Amino acid sequence: MKLKSLFLVFIIFLQLGLPAFSTGLEDDVLSSLDDIKNILQHSNNKFLSTFTGKVNSIIDTVNKAISDLESDCSSEIGDVILQLNDLSSKIKKRKCKKSKNKKSQCVPISTADDIVLKISNVSDLLSPASNSDEVPDICLNSDFTSSGSTSSDSTSCLVNNEPEQNTDSTTQNDDVIIGCDQNEVLNFENILNSNKLTLSSSAMVDTKLDLGNIEFYKYSLNMGDIYIAKNTSSVPSEVMVSLDESTNVSSDIHSVISLSPKSQKYGFKVCVVDSSMSWSYNYSFKDEIGFSTNVYTGDGKYFLPFKAGESYAVTQGEMGTFSHFGDFLYSIDFGMPEGTEVTAMRNGTVVFIKEGSNEGGPDKSFLDKANFIWVLHVDGSIGRYVHLKQNGALVNLGDKVKVGDVIGYSGNTGYTQGPHLHVQVVLPKGFSGEEKIPIRFNSIDGALVEHESYTALPICK
Repeated sequence: MKLKSLFLVFIIFLQLGLPAFSTGLEDDVLSSLDDIKNILQHSNNKFLSTFTGKVNSIIDTVNKAISDLESDCSSEIGDVILQLNDLSSKIKKRKCKKSKNKKSQCVPISTADDIVLKISNVSDLLSPASNSDEVPDICLNSDFTSSGSTSSDSTSCLVNNEPEQNTDSTTQNDDVIIGCDQNEVLNFENILNSNKLTLSSSAMVDTKLDLGNIEFYKYSLNMGDIYIAKNTSSVPSEVMVSLDESTNVSSDIHSVISLSPKSQKYGFKVCVVDSSMSWSYNYSFKDEIGFSTNVYTGDGKYFLPFKAGESYAVTQGEMGTFSHFGDFLYSIDFGMPEGTEVTAMRNGTVVFIKEGSNEGGPDKSFLDKANFIWVLHVDGSIGRYVHLKQNGALVNLGDKVKVGDVIGYSGNTGYTQGPHLHVQVVLPKGFSGEEKIPIRFNSIDGALVEHESYTALPICK
């Protein structure tokens, strides 16, 4: 109020245009002006201080809010990244199938209750550290449920992306063959088409299992014989030939002859050394399936060997103490009643069948009494389905089968303590033996556990 009064007095004097003031009045006015200046300065400082304090308080509040937000976001982002990294490890195992007329379909590979997430391009959201491993896109089949249940109303299914086995007949032709006489030049095709090519009568010896898949055909020469080797089966094989009790002959027999499925090639020749003398010979051979150079590529997982919706317990695991060691390492036994339908674990070609036995028991004397079906896969491995019932094969040699196809009925034949299905996967390597392969199933993480039950999911069509 004082400031306002002094200021008004000063304005009045200015408006009246008074020419002069008394010294006392002038001093009072000047003093009042100094007071006005001081009051204004004080007010300004107080205002600035108050304003600055409020601004700083607002800034502190905003900074705290931002800090809290960043902290919350960092925590949430960290949780999201952890979840995405976990998801990444799962979706790397997913396989997707797309077609023009069908919805995209995904295979839940991890556990039976795995969730097919409704999300795409997750790899774009993953941290850079995870980019070193390729993550396939997730595709969605809207018909999938979020459960691995195999109840009748469930639409969860597994996609079979494996190519079909191709075992069409092939012929490995050598352009020319030199006979026993160096001037005797023969064309391989002419030999095959000649009437002089006859099936040899020499028997196979020392075979673990007489599969009857190798034949030798003889072509008679002026001074000896030429033999053509033929593989009549759908599985690659190696043959070892021995010349026995020979007199006055020589031979170019190789240590091992390799034959692709359903192929034929030059085998060997036997030539007379001295035509003025008598000559004779006998030969024998043994064969093994597969090539010694085979290497397992591990390019496929397997599907449970029984129908969708059915559940069976593992009665003996892949290293079971009753019999799953040595030749039967990594085998798996599923306890099931005789006559249960057995399905193909992978696409392939039926290469061997035995179904005539009706004998079985817990003694090793029954080892060779088991009925079985062998299926050759595209990677060269063979799936074995063992202990089938008598006449329980529903397929024939050479049949192409797909995952989920019913191939036979389970039984109780061979070395067994009770009705069950025995499955094993091996990589045949000719005379180098065979490699036993641990079986991993598409719907299950890791090895199967003894006494646990597993339910087969349907195959997506």
